[in-house]
Amino acid sequence: MPMLISKVAKRYAKGIFDFAQESGKIDLLFGEMKDLLATLNNSPELRRTFTSPIIDYRKKEAISNQLFSGFSADFRNVMTLIIRQKRERHLEGIAEAYVEM
Repeated sequence: MPMLISKVAKRYAKGIFDFAQESGKIDLLFGEMKDLLATLNNSPELRRTFTSPIIDYRKKEAISNQLFSGFSADFRNVMTLIIRQKRERHLEGIAEAYVEM
């Protein structure tokens, strides 16, 4: 079911897309964003963990790094940026907007 994507999510997705385009990694990040969406859709608990304001950002980073250890360094850096900028609640929207580009 398509979700309503926030302006914040669209801006982040555009920034990620622009980076991917400049570095020739559009397809790589496309696949990883699709995998992120599938992971979030299959694990409501993980979605709650990432969006919880109670869980410390360092714990979220550790979970992200462990969970996505097989993904590209660029993807992991994007995840770290999103977490450190406190935009985790937009994570699903960012991935959805990127995939739709």
